[in-house]
Order: sequence, then structure tokens, then C-alpha cells
Amino acid sequence: MGNLSYDVQVQLLRALQERRIRPVGSTQEIEVDIRLVCATNENLPLAIERGEFREDLYHRINEFTLRMPALHERGRDILLFADFFLQQANEELERHIMGFEPKAVEAMMNYNWPGNLREMKNLVRRATLLAQDDIIRLADLGPSLQTPAATTGLQLHNEDSEKQRILQALEATGGNKSKAAQLLGVDRKTLYNKLKLYGL
Repeated sequence: MGNLSYDVQVQLLRALQERRIRPVGSTQEIEVDIRLVCATNENLPLAIERGEFREDLYHRINEFTLRMPALHERGRDILLFADFFLQQANEELERHIMGFEPKAVEAMMNYNWPGNLREMKNLVRRATLLAQDDIIRLADLGPSLQTPAATTGLQLHNEDSEKQRILQALEATGGNKSKAAQLLGVDRKTLYNKLKLYGL
């Protein structure tokens, strides 16, 4: 939802308000009775401030909000997902990997997972393919889980500590925002959004 072009936002708002649409290739409008379920990983109030999302559309669709926590906020669920993806990878790649060594488990629990489940699935699949024995070791998980972002605790966990962690990362990198984003385990766009949100 957060990536819709302005023109599409206008069309969607009109369809929701008037409950009428014109199918592609038709000259006639038809009435519709629908329930709309939207999803986004964008901060829509911030997008409204930047002029990237229509405020009237936001209020039209924002009747009921469910916030899905990011993977790094899911605690022990991280291991359930990792085991599920390992089982999938074993079947697809015809491997027989039994699990993860303790260091690998610790790294996965501490990692920020900026790519959420898609990143984890790809990482576990790759590790399953490369594992030299019947267990996935920390080295098999690749460099992203062995960077400072995976072990220093600077990654973003919750809103209460985000500002302090961002300031720590900027100080540690001499104000270099790209390096600070890497240290925090987030992409640059996310960091810039947080900097604007907190007025840093």
C-alpha cells in the first residue's frame, strides 16, 4: 500500500468512496461491495508528511490496524522459523542437516533481520547447501550474521531504545550514515526515516 503511485491512490480513493469501478477495457462502471485488507512496511504518517501518500486515503483505509512485529522482535519464534526453513531446505536440496550449533542459534537470535522472513529463508537454504556436516555452523550462515550488527547489540529492538542506539552507531562511525546503517543492521532508507522521525 505504501508504494502506490499518486495516480493509483486517487483511483483507489474514488473507488472506495463511490463504490464503483470501471473494469479495464469497459466503458461502463459497475458497483462493488468489497472489504479491503491492506499491508505495508512503510511508515504511512511519515509518508503523508513527505507528501508521498494521501492523507484522505490513509484515513479511509485506517479503520482497524494490526501491527505485525518484525522478525527480530519475535523472540524464540525466530528458532521456530529457522527450523521450518531448514526442514524445507532439506527436502528441496535432499540434505539431512539436523539443526544449528549453539553459536549459530545465538547469532540468529541477536541478528536484526532487516529482510525479515525472506532473508531468513534464503540464508538457511544457502547454509543447508554449504554445510560440511550434519549441523549448520555459524560460518555457514555467511558474513551478515558475523558482522558487528549481529553481535554488538546496537541493532534496533524497540522504540524506547532506538534513538540511543542510533546515536551510538553514528558516534562509532564518525557520523557516517551508511556505515551506521550497516552497524545497526538496517538499510539506509530505514535509518534516514528514523533520523527524521527523531529529529536527529
